[in-house]
Amino acid sequence: MKKHDDESSSSWKKWYQRRSRHRCCRRTSRIWHQKLNACSALVPIGFTWTSCHFVPNLTIGTPVIESLRKHTNAYLDCHLMVTNPLDYVDQFGKAGASGFTFHVEVSKDNWQELVKRIKSKGMRPGVALKPGTPVEEVFPLVEGENPVEMVLVMTVEPGFGGQKFMPDMMNKVRTLREKYPTLDIEVDGG
Repeated sequence: MKKHDDESSSSWKKWYQRRSRHRCCRRTSRIWHQKLNACSALVPIGFTWTSCHFVPNLTIGTPVIESLRKHTNAYLDCHLMVTNPLDYVDQFGKAGASGFTFHVEVSKDNWQELVKRIKSKGMRPGVALKPGTPVEEVFPLVEGENPVEMVLVMTVEPGFGGQKFMPDMMNKVRTLREKYPTLDIEVDGG
């Protein structure tokens, strides 16, 4: 009789644990969605995509943006460290990205076309620059006929997390702020 009670007790415990995990996951998911939406009113949610061509590692794709968009109206800011950003505009626009930031280093020849395409897909265009790129290279993109709306200053070399913050990159931020007092400026890395 004792063995039977132990088996029933064990089966009951397993059922209760499964049920508790399920309820916990639902509760956690609901809390996560509330926090995501509350946070989005204050700070944009940023994502960085890399390709094996611009930096040596590959990251997640547009399904993440598409999945998040179903649960939030947050500003989903996408920073693409890719060789051919024009190839990605349509997919990110369709997925629900809010902002599309490309690198000046790979877009010197076609940035005007790129900015037009980004805006046509309902996204806000931004331009990023690596630590070794002079800040002056983004001036034409900010001052152009069809300008970018944000500049992202990299404070580490693109590619790997855990790098030490490069404080001298703040000089680029100061230069941009002095020259363009109303420009949105972001920093990334470190």
